[in-house]
Amino acid sequence: MVGVELENMQAEKDILVNDKLPSLQRELVNLQTEELNKLLDQRSLIELALEPYNYQNTQIVSDIVISNKPVKPKKVIIIAIAFLSGLMLSVFGVLVYDSIKN
Repeated sequence: MVGVELENMQAEKDILVNDKLPSLQRELVNLQTEELNKLLDQRSLIELALEPYNYQNTQIVSDIVISNKPVKPKKVIIIAIAFLSGLMLSVFGVLVYDSIKN
């Protein structure tokens, strides 16, 4: 009698396990897929955040050259250009004035 009840309980257990096992396996696969997707999203966010710091296409070509002589404007060239510009502008102004007057 106890043996029969034990066999019946074992049979019920096997039926329940066989009924629940596929759904539990599907749920496990879904949870694993969901967790994997979360991890991939986190990885892409971290890569995106670190992207500005990953400079791999730069390299040092040569040493920096520093001049001991300070850079200053070329006064002679500036004065010559200003003089010629003023002369041409005044000649153009006289020509325009003369053509309007006549």
